[in-house]
Amino acid sequence: MTTNNSNITSSLEQSEQRFWSTFEQTPVGIAHMTPGGRSLLVNKRFCAIVGYTSDLLIAPTIQEITHPDDRNEFQEHVHLLLEGKTPGYHAEQRYCRDDGSFVWTDLTFLLVHHAAGIPDNMIGVIEDILQRRDLEERLRQSQKMESIGALAAGVVHDFNNILTVIVGNAALMQMHIESKSPLMVYLLQMLDAAERAAQLTRRLLAFSRKHTSRLVSVDFNSNPQDIKKLLLMVIGKGHEVVIALRQQRRASHYEENSARHLSIMGYRYRIPELLKY
Repeated sequence: MTTNNSNITSSLEQSEQRFWSTFEQTPVGIAHMTPGGRSLLVNKRFCAIVGYTSDLLIAPTIQEITHPDDRNEFQEHVHLLLEGKTPGYHAEQRYCRDDGSFVWTDLTFLLVHHAAGIPDNMIGVIEDILQRRDLEERLRQSQKMESIGALAAGVVHDFNNILTVIVGNAALMQMHIESKSPLMVYLLQMLDAAERAAQLTRRLLAFSRKHTSRLVSVDFNSNPQDIKKLLLMVIGKGHEVVIALRQQRRASHYEENSARHLSIMGYRYRIPELLKY
């Protein structure tokens, strides 16, 4: 009989030790509370998450350390839980820490009953999700900026097409206006305004990209056909384009991904030199 009692006592001690090891070493916060929300037992992780020592958690109820903006909703679900209208409660909920800050948690709340079905205690399990919410917010901001960037890129390309026509036609007008003509002042002002607009579109295009811009060397003598096609798009049919390449090769620098889509802006003062009717 004595041996059996010793075995039972030993088993109970081992079971209790396993419980306390699990309770204290689990990576989530666990709190046992009265049906009124007052703490009965809390583990170290719960104290670390909400920022209170176990002694300080004896006085306030779980409702009192819940963030004011979450308190009413939490209280309503606790009432439903106590009335047996819901088996449990799960939500993302904030708690006010002892230092005045608050922490976001993933909360699961359950009610434990006596054998007679009377509510005995409540169990709250919380997990700190502040870092996860920060990452989710960064992801949302990144997706928002990506959408804005895609929109900006589309607007920039359409606006560049309009600028190409404006500058191309202005350059053609420049060919037929005397340099001393009063109209030349207005024409140059128009070209300068178009240049500023082109600079703005380039900045918007750089903003819309996900990578850092990098300048590369572009030799215009190496792609005369591309330049010729671009000029023909501006001046239309019925004209002949003759491109005279420089004997001395000279390279210019452009943003890496824009090198193949050069704007006509760079040729606005040289178009008269490049066209032959």
